[in-house]
Amino acid sequence: MSIADEMPQQFDDRVARTIALYVGEREPASPFLSRDQFQAEWRGTMTIEQRDRFRFTFQGIGHFALAIDGEEVLQARNASGQPVTSESIRLRKGAHAIVATFHSIRGKPAQVQLFWEGRKFGREPLPPTVFSHDPTDASLRLGEQLRDGRMLVATRRCTACHDAEVNHPLPMPELRMKGPELNGVGRRLDPGWIASWLRDPRAHRADARMPRVLHGDDETVAREAADLAAFLATHTRGPKWGLAPAGDASIGAYLFSDLGCIACHQIADEPEPDLEVQPVDLRRVGHKFREGALVEFLRDPRRHDESIRMPDFDLSHEEAAHLAKFLRQRTKGDALVTAGGDPDRGRTLFTARGCADCHALGSIEGASDAKPLRQAFANRTGGCLAETAAARGAAPDFGWSRDELAAVRAFGREAPGALYQAAAAEIVARQIEERRCTACHVLDGRTDDWTRRIGLLEALELEENDEDGGTHVAQHRPDLTWAGDKLRSDWLEEFFAGRVQERPRPWLHARMPTFPQFAEGLAIGLAAMHGHPPSMAEPEPVDGPLSKAGRTLLGAEAGFACVTCHGVGEAPPLAVFEVQGINLAQSGARLRRDFFLRWMLDPIRLDPSSRMPRYADDAGRTPFTEVLDGDARKQFAAIWEFVRSIQ
Repeated sequence: MSIADEMPQQFDDRVARTIALYVGEREPASPFLSRDQFQAEWRGTMTIEQRDRFRFTFQGIGHFALAIDGEEVLQARNASGQPVTSESIRLRKGAHAIVATFHSIRGKPAQVQLFWEGRKFGREPLPPTVFSHDPTDASLRLGEQLRDGRMLVATRRCTACHDAEVNHPLPMPELRMKGPELNGVGRRLDPGWIASWLRDPRAHRADARMPRVLHGDDETVAREAADLAAFLATHTRGPKWGLAPAGDASIGAYLFSDLGCIACHQIADEPEPDLEVQPVDLRRVGHKFREGALVEFLRDPRRHDESIRMPDFDLSHEEAAHLAKFLRQRTKGDALVTAGGDPDRGRTLFTARGCADCHALGSIEGASDAKPLRQAFANRTGGCLAETAAARGAAPDFGWSRDELAAVRAFGREAPGALYQAAAAEIVARQIEERRCTACHVLDGRTDDWTRRIGLLEALELEENDEDGGTHVAQHRPDLTWAGDKLRSDWLEEFFAGRVQERPRPWLHARMPTFPQFAEGLAIGLAAMHGHPPSMAEPEPVDGPLSKAGRTLLGAEAGFACVTCHGVGEAPPLAVFEVQGINLAQSGARLRRDFFLRWMLDPIRLDPSSRMPRYADDAGRTPFTEVLDGDARKQFAAIWEFVRSIQ
C-alpha cells in the first residue's frame, strides 16, 4: 500500500492486510505524512481458487478506482458512503494483478471498503488470504525500515534521555512509558539476579530492551553491578503481601498449559519450533523473585511496570500460588550470588549511569546530559548508535544489529517527526505484534504459536482433560482475521480494558488477558483496519414484528434450534454436545450487524474451524418456508432484531 499527501515529496509504503481503511478528518493516513488530503494505492496480486463471475463493490467516502490485470473494473466518486457496484466480470483461477486507487475529500473522513460477490457467495470484504505482494519492492522495504527505526526509538525509550525539543503530544504509548519503577525492588527481586541482569540484560533475554549501562573490564562491571544491586536491595518498603497459599505444582502445570503460557514461554530444554518470535525463557525465574514476590507479580504484572509485555490474566491468589510453585520447581541451575557490593557507591552509580531517567526510585531525579534527539541521530562517530564499544564510550549499549542501526539512522535522517503522529490502523498492527496476539490466535490463516508448541505438553507430562468428566467442549480460540469487522469498537475497548463483566466464552480454559493501557488504540485501530469508524451504541429501536419472527426461528420446534448450543439471557443452552455457543444476549452489544448476517449465511466460509452448520443454500433459502417465505437474509435479519432486544 502506497500513501502520499498533496506534497509530491511526501509518500509512504507499507504492507496492508486488505483493501480497507478509515482515517478521521483530523488524523493522518500515515505517521509519516501530514494531516491533510491524501491519495492511496494498493498494488499486489489477488489469487482466486476457482474460475467464477464476480462483482466488486466500493463503499466509503472518497474517489476510488479498481483495476484487475490492467483493466479498470470499477470507478466511484462518492461523498455519501453509498455502495457502488461494478458489472459482473469473469476471472480465471489463479493470480491476477490488482491495483486500487483512492483520493480523500477535503473536510471529510476517508473511508475505503472493497467487497466482492460470486455465484456461490454473497457480498463480503475481500479476505486478506487472497492478497500477496512483492517483498523486494524498494519503496516497501524503505517504508518497513523507517517503521522499524521508529519502533526501536520508541521501545528503547530514547526520549527518556534525549530531549526531543518539540512540544507535540506523544501519541505512541511506548513514548509515554518508562522502565519498571524500583520502589520496594529489594523486597521483590533477588540481589544476585539483579547484579547478573545489570552485567548483561541480553544474556537473560535476547530481546531485552534495557541496554547495558556498565562498561569496562569484567572486574569493573562485576563490581559496579554488585554495588548497584546492594543499593537496590536496601529499598524494601512497600505494602505487606498477604499470606500466599502453599501452591500445588501439579495444578500449576495444568494452569501453565490451559492459560496458554506455553505460547510465549519456554520451560523445557528441548529444541523450540520454528517461531517468528522466540519464547521467553523461564528456566531461571525462580532465581529472580524473592519468596512470595513471584505470586504477587503473577497476580498483577503491571503494578510496577505499566509498559510490561506480560498481560494480566486476572489470576486468583490460589492460581498464582500454583503457578509460582510450578515455575520454581522448573527452575534450573544454582541460585545467583553476588557479595561485597557497597550501597553508597551503588547510589552514586544509579545517578551517574542515568538509571533515574527511566526508573522511578524515591526522590532521585534523572540528570541526563545526553544530546538532543536530533543531534543523537546525526552523530555517526559515537554515542548510542556507534558500531563499536570503543566509539560508543560510556553511552548505553543496546546491542543493535547492523539492520537495527541502519533502521534507526534512516528514521532519524528521513522522518523523526513521525514519532509524534499516529495512524489508527498502524497502531493496532504494531500492537498485535507487541502484545503477541498471534501467540494464541490465528490471523490471516497463520497457525498460532500455542498450537505450534502444543508438543510441550509432553514435557509437562500432561494429558488433555475435561474437568467435569463429561463431554469435552472444544477449546477453540477465536480467529482474529475479522475481529475489527466483526466486533464493535466500543465493546472491544471495554473488553480489552477488562470492564466486561461476563466472559463471552466462560467454558474455555484459555483466558483472555486485559490491556487497559492499550484498549482504546486496539479497539479503534482494529475498526480502522477494516474501514470502520469508531462505533457507538445503536439508537435505532428494535423492529417488533421482526423480533417476534426471530424468536421463533431461534427455537427447536419451528426454527434453527440455535438454543441447543446457545444460551439466551438467563436460559442456558439445551444440549451442548461438542461446541458451546456464546450467549445470544451478548451478541447485540458485541457484533456488527453486517458481519452477523454474513456469518449466518455461511459460517465456515468466514472461519474454516467453525463447527456451526450452514443453514442457507446457494440460492439464499432455508427449510423454514413458513417464516418470511424461507428467505435466509430476511430470517437472519429477524434473528438479529430479536438478539438486539435481549441485551
